[in-house]
Amino acid sequence: MEANAQDLPVRDQAYIRNLVSLSGVIGSAHAVRVVCNGTDDQYWRSYMQQLLGLEAPNRGSLRSSMVEAFNAGFEDDRRRRRGQCGPNAKSDEEAYASRGRALSEQLAAHYFPKRRR
Repeated sequence: MEANAQDLPVRDQAYIRNLVSLSGVIGSAHAVRVVCNGTDDQYWRSYMQQLLGLEAPNRGSLRSSMVEAFNAGFEDDRRRRRGQCGPNAKSDEEAYASRGRALSEQLAAHYFPKRRR
Protein backbone atom coordinates (compact mmCIF):
# COMPACT_ATOMS: atom_id res chain seq x y z
CA MET A 1 0.00 0.00 0.00
CA GLU A 2 1.46 3.32 -1.07
CA ALA A 3 1.08 6.42 1.10
CA ASN A 4 -0.46 9.54 -0.38
CA ALA A 5 1.18 12.90 0.25
CA GLN A 6 -1.74 13.92 2.47
CA ASP A 7 -1.18 10.81 4.64
CA LEU A 8 2.41 11.78 5.49
CA PRO A 9 3.09 13.92 8.55
CA VAL A 10 4.12 17.50 7.97
CA ARG A 11 7.81 18.11 8.59
CA ASP A 12 8.15 20.62 11.39
CA GLN A 13 11.18 22.78 12.20
CA ALA A 14 12.58 20.20 14.64
CA TYR A 15 12.52 17.59 11.86
CA ILE A 16 14.29 19.94 9.45
CA ARG A 17 16.91 20.84 12.10
CA ASN A 18 17.60 17.14 12.77
CA LEU A 19 17.85 16.45 9.04
CA VAL A 20 20.36 19.26 8.55
CA SER A 21 22.30 18.19 11.66
CA LEU A 22 22.43 14.63 10.34
CA SER A 23 23.84 15.96 7.07
CA GLY A 24 26.63 17.73 8.95
CA VAL A 25 27.43 14.62 10.97
CA ILE A 26 27.63 12.56 7.78
CA GLY A 27 30.00 15.16 6.31
CA SER A 28 32.25 14.90 9.36
CA ALA A 29 32.28 11.10 9.17
CA HIS A 30 33.08 11.35 5.46
CA ALA A 31 36.11 13.53 6.27
CA VAL A 32 37.48 10.89 8.62
CA ARG A 33 37.21 8.18 5.96
CA VAL A 34 38.73 10.35 3.23
CA VAL A 35 41.66 11.49 5.37
CA CYS A 36 42.36 7.95 6.55
CA ASN A 37 41.47 5.88 3.48
CA GLY A 38 41.82 8.30 0.56
CA THR A 39 39.35 9.85 -1.82
CA ASP A 40 38.22 6.49 -3.18
CA ASP A 41 36.38 5.82 0.10
CA GLN A 42 32.95 7.25 -0.62
CA TYR A 43 30.98 5.29 2.00
CA TRP A 44 29.50 8.28 3.85
CA ARG A 45 29.14 10.41 0.74
CA SER A 46 27.06 7.65 -0.84
CA TYR A 47 24.93 7.55 2.29
CA MET A 48 24.41 11.30 1.99
CA GLN A 49 23.37 10.98 -1.65
CA GLN A 50 20.77 8.39 -0.64
CA LEU A 51 19.49 10.67 2.11
CA LEU A 52 19.19 13.57 -0.34
CA GLY A 53 17.31 11.34 -2.76
CA LEU A 54 14.79 10.44 -0.07
CA GLU A 55 14.41 13.71 1.80
CA ALA A 56 15.20 16.43 -0.74
CA PRO A 57 15.26 15.00 -4.27
CA ASN A 58 14.58 18.37 -5.90
CA ARG A 59 16.48 21.64 -5.79
CA GLY A 60 15.35 23.94 -3.06
CA SER A 61 16.22 25.40 0.30
CA LEU A 62 16.10 22.08 2.18
CA ARG A 63 18.46 20.37 -0.24
CA SER A 64 20.79 23.39 -0.21
CA SER A 65 20.82 23.41 3.60
CA MET A 66 21.60 19.71 3.73
CA VAL A 67 24.43 20.00 1.19
CA GLU A 68 25.88 23.05 2.97
CA ALA A 69 25.79 21.21 6.32
CA PHE A 70 27.49 18.14 4.80
CA ASN A 71 30.22 20.30 3.24
CA ALA A 72 30.70 22.30 6.45
CA GLY A 73 30.98 19.11 8.53
CA PHE A 74 33.49 17.72 6.05
CA GLU A 75 35.62 20.87 5.98
CA ASP A 76 35.54 21.38 9.76
CA ASP A 77 36.69 17.85 10.49
CA ARG A 78 39.26 17.80 7.70
CA ARG A 79 40.71 21.08 8.94
CA ARG A 80 40.78 19.80 12.52
CA ARG A 81 42.71 16.71 11.42
CA ARG A 82 45.15 18.76 9.31
CA GLY A 83 45.23 16.00 6.75
CA GLN A 84 46.43 13.43 9.30
CA CYS A 85 44.51 10.26 10.13
CA GLY A 86 45.63 10.05 13.76
CA PRO A 87 45.00 7.49 16.49
CA ASN A 88 41.51 8.78 17.36
CA ALA A 89 40.07 8.56 13.85
CA LYS A 90 38.28 5.25 14.35
CA SER A 91 36.67 6.32 17.62
CA ASP A 92 35.77 9.70 16.09
CA GLU A 93 34.02 8.00 13.19
CA GLU A 94 32.20 5.72 15.63
CA ALA A 95 31.08 8.76 17.62
CA TYR A 96 29.78 10.42 14.44
CA ALA A 97 27.97 7.21 13.51
CA SER A 98 26.40 7.04 16.98
CA ARG A 99 25.24 10.66 16.77
CA GLY A 100 23.91 10.03 13.27
CA ARG A 101 22.02 6.96 14.46
CA ALA A 102 20.39 8.97 17.25
CA LEU A 103 19.33 11.67 14.79
CA SER A 104 18.06 9.03 12.36
CA GLU A 105 15.95 7.48 15.10
CA GLN A 106 14.42 10.88 15.87
CA LEU A 107 13.66 11.35 12.17
CA ALA A 108 12.11 7.89 11.90
CA ALA A 109 9.93 8.59 14.94
CA HIS A 110 8.39 11.42 12.94
CA TYR A 111 7.03 8.91 10.42
CA PHE A 112 6.54 6.00 12.81
CA PRO A 113 5.50 7.42 16.18
CA LYS A 114 5.17 4.98 19.06
CA ARG A 115 1.56 4.11 19.53
CA ARG A 116 0.04 4.20 22.96
CA ARG A 117 -1.89 1.14 23.99
